[in-house]
Parts: sequence; structure tokens; C-alpha cells
Amino acid sequence: MAKSNALTWIINEAKKLRREYPKRFKTWTEYVKQASAIYHSKGARLKKPVTHKRKKNSGMPKRKKAAPKKRAAIIRKIKTYHKKEGRAIRAFGTVRALGTVSHYKGKAKSVLEHEIGRLTVQQFKAKKKTIKRKIGKRIALKKQEYRKLS
Repeated sequence: MAKSNALTWIINEAKKLRREYPKRFKTWTEYVKQASAIYHSKGARLKKPVTHKRKKNSGMPKRKKAAPKKRAAIIRKIKTYHKKEGRAIRAFGTVRALGTVSHYKGKAKSVLEHEIGRLTVQQFKAKKKTIKRKIGKRIALKKQEYRKLS
């Protein structure tokens, strides 16, 4: 007697037990426990389990996303270029330098502006409020980094 759902099978079995043996157990839950034990003792003959098991992955491990580049790395790069520029000017006099600090700051700012704009569009397109808030936090961090460069 395999029903479409395990829980309905157990409930029906508990009702049968209560009809056949009305004085065996005191409470309804004890009848249900007994019916559940009968269900599990039958094992593979009945199709669906009582609980909903979590779906397993297809076997492929999930790939971890690479961490976004930190602005600290860009600032570090700016400082090293500045040192190199100073050395180049001192060592060779008229040799063309690598670039000024303001040049690299400007580049970092333009990258941040682009990222802030892209995130703003994502925030506008997002349908759920929680996603909008997460994107808003990311925008706030980018703006904070932008202000540090100023």
C-alpha cells in the first residue's frame, strides 16, 4: 500500500493501529511513532522518505570566486612609481620619468568612478531589496576609497 506521500502513509497506518488496538498507546503521537517505525522497517519497498532530504550537487565542486583587487595595492603601486620616478630624475637628469603620482592617482580615480557607475546601474536593475542593500554597501566602500585618493 504505497501512497503518494510517506507522511500520508504513516498517518493512515497510525489510524489503522488505533482502530485495531485502541488501548495499546495513550496518545496519538505514540501511534504515529509506531507507524513511522513500521514504515522504516519496510525500507526499500516504499518509495519516498518521511523527511525531505537536501539535494546533492552533481559532483562538480563549486569554483571559488577570485577576490577583487584591493585599492591598497593600487596606492602601493603609486608610491613605488613615485620612488622610481625620483631615482630616474636624479640618476640621468633628462631621462623621461615613469609618471607622476597625480597621474597614477587620476588613473585609480577613473577606475573607481567606472566601478561606482557600474555598481549604481546594478543597484538600479536589482529586483530584491536585500540585493540592493548589498550593492549599496559595496558602493559606499568604493566611494570611501575614492575619497582617500583625493
